[in-house]
Amino acid sequence: MYKNSKGFSIPESLIAFSCFMMIMAVFLPYSIRMITTLEEKQHRVEAFKFLQEGIEQAVVTKEYKSRIRTFEGIVYTLSWKGSDNKNPCVSYEKESGSHEICLSE
Repeated sequence: MYKNSKGFSIPESLIAFSCFMMIMAVFLPYSIRMITTLEEKQHRVEAFKFLQEGIEQAVVTKEYKSRIRTFEGIVYTLSWKGSDNKNPCVSYEKESGSHEICLSE
C-alpha cells in the first residue's frame, strides 16, 4: 500500500455515489413493474384455482351455486352464467379495477 493513502477522497466518494444512484434510477422502475406484474398474475392464478374448485364441486354435487372466497384481502366471487347455468365465472376487484375470468363451452 501507499504510505500517504488514508482512505477515499471526497471526489472519489461522490463519483461512486453518483454511479450507484444512476444504476438505481435505471433498475428501480423495472423492479417495481416486475413486482406489480407478479401480484397481478398471483391474483389470476388464485381466481383460476377457485374456478376449478367450483367446477369440480358442481360436477360432483350437480349443484350450481354461487360462492364467495376472500384470499389476501381480495374477494373472489364464483357465479354461474348463461341460460342453463353452464358457464362459470370468477370475478374479483382490486385497486386497478374489476376483473372477470369465465369458462365457456
